[in-house]
Amino acid sequence: MHLSNNPSLLLNVDTDWIPPFQLHSIGLSSCRLGPMFPKWLLSQKNYSWLEISDGGISDRIPKSFWMTLSSKLNYLDMSHNKIYGTLPDLQILVTNIQSEIDLSFNNIEGTIPSFPKSVTSLFLNNNKFSNPIPFLCPKDKLNLQNLNLSNNLLSGLLPDCWVKFDQLLFLNLENNRFSGSIPASFGYLKKLQSLHLSNNRFLDVRSVTNCTSLSNLDLARYSLSGHIPTEIGNNLRGLSFLILKSNNSLSGHIPTEIGNNRKILDLHMNLESMTLLARLIDLSNNKLEGEIPLEISSLVGLVALNLSRNHLHGNITAIGHLTSLNALDLSNNRFSGEIPTSLADLNSLGVLDLSNNHFSGKIPTGPQLQTFNASSYKGNPGLCGMPLPKCPWDQLPDNNPGNNDNINRQDKSGIDDFHLGLYISVVLGFIIGFWGVCGSLVLKRYWRIAFFRFFGDVKDKLYVMVSVNIARIRRRQ
Repeated sequence: MHLSNNPSLLLNVDTDWIPPFQLHSIGLSSCRLGPMFPKWLLSQKNYSWLEISDGGISDRIPKSFWMTLSSKLNYLDMSHNKIYGTLPDLQILVTNIQSEIDLSFNNIEGTIPSFPKSVTSLFLNNNKFSNPIPFLCPKDKLNLQNLNLSNNLLSGLLPDCWVKFDQLLFLNLENNRFSGSIPASFGYLKKLQSLHLSNNRFLDVRSVTNCTSLSNLDLARYSLSGHIPTEIGNNLRGLSFLILKSNNSLSGHIPTEIGNNRKILDLHMNLESMTLLARLIDLSNNKLEGEIPLEISSLVGLVALNLSRNHLHGNITAIGHLTSLNALDLSNNRFSGEIPTSLADLNSLGVLDLSNNHFSGKIPTGPQLQTFNASSYKGNPGLCGMPLPKCPWDQLPDNNPGNNDNINRQDKSGIDDFHLGLYISVVLGFIIGFWGVCGSLVLKRYWRIAFFRFFGDVKDKLYVMVSVNIARIRRRQ
């Protein structure tokens, strides 16, 4: 039965109703099932798929539900409800299921219990769990490949039991209150590809660099201090996504070893309704110092680079070799010198912020750099050229107001001379044209007689021609 995505569908049945049928698949997401937990599910024994997410359920999950869970189950989704209370020890109640379990976006609290070792994906994020120890230190190895515990109330040290999770591909612990060091047993996560630890209170993450299959690593917004570990470049050669932004205690130089990560960086970001696939290095809002290492120029696939709000200085020559770059933010640093002309040749560059640095000279002319607003270059007093004001050496050579007055006077004088010449020409033309003809007729009697005789003959010919044509027309009528 699949009736998902029908928010107007209301399943109004008695609490003691027992369906006279057995379902093999139940899909009722985004239907109105609540607010009570649908107890008719307890009578179903054969389903392999149960999806009741976003059903308006505001109740506890009865213990009997877990006890009657079908052994054929391979997918269970109760996410995006308002389910509350605690979970029982599911390793005892539920056995022999190889399934994905999603209880995310609820109000479940307390201890994260042990789950069956055959569960492959577990999503408990966005709840109120506070104690992860029983779950993170299981008796047996688990087959978990995907684990999301983010956005809970988990705190304290991570237990050193990660050898039991050696099948993990995806792990998300972000937005909790974990502290201390990442345990050494993290090195057993050789298959781990995506790790999210942002917004915690870890102080040492060097054990993460032993997860040699990592392609996605998010260490943003937590208390990481000291230098960026050089092992990130040496050990994580396949790293595709690295976020270290907003670690306000992170200092030192950008390690030259970062140039070893030739694949850096593939990022899949979900920004509200926009999904962006990019290649990114984000080290913004730290206390990094020194120059940009030349080795960064070897990252020819880099699409986005954000080094803003640090204490970096020197020139940015290496940036001009990143031919795939389409977003660059170097704002609020201490970079100096001229903007390299190679930056003007980056035809794909669509986002640029070089503001609040010490750049100087003329902005290079190119297909992209003049298309950005002046705000992209503000706070660089020595910088000039479009879209900023013109450079001093591009101005007119003489800006003396006295010279301008002389030029204006010369222009007015030229205009007066032109008018005078025009008047003289008109007068002379009239005199020559009029008196050249009329004067000759007055002075020469013979010319005068011939002139009037000519016009008399023309008049007679016209009169005869008109009279003849009128007579012809009358005869035809």
